Amino acid sequence: MATFKDKLGREWKVELDAPLIEDIQERHQINLVDLETDPLLKMRGNPMILVRVIYLICQEQIEKLSVDPKAFGKSLPTPPDVMLDAIRDAIIDFFPSGRASHVREVLAKHEELSHKTDQLIISQTTQLMNDPRTSERLGKRASLEIQMMMDKQFPLNSAPGM
Repeated sequence: MATFKDKLGREWKVELDAPLIEDIQERHQINLVDLETDPLLKMRGNPMILVRVIYLICQEQIEKLSVDPKAFGKSLPTPPDVMLDAIRDAIIDFFPSGRASHVREVLAKHEELSHKTDQLIISQTTQLMNDPRTSERLGKRASLEIQMMMDKQFPLNSAPGM
């Protein structure tokens, strides 16, 4: 069973069932069992969505322990990778045991692709920012935007006071 520990040392069970998977899909447009796309991508890219999903998953436990939702949010582990790992493991556990290794492999490939994509974005952004032409292009664009704003605020063919 998938679990994670919060900052206070409490262990939270991360289990998925069909109604919960449907609830997550309806609220966040994340299909946790569609392996053709990366079911963790949205959560990997937006920590607030991850927090909302982990809250839904742990909601019964939160209520049973009478934990205030804000206190739960403040106690979540950082970095959030342990929560992503727990959700990944819960997805694997949801599938029949004969498919577990296949599901694990597919999810690992999605994660690898996500990391490579991040690396490429960082590399290309760094290269773009270090290019001396970028500063020149930004300056020209800023001048154009300022001119358009001035033309809109102070049209040349309008009478004073109008």
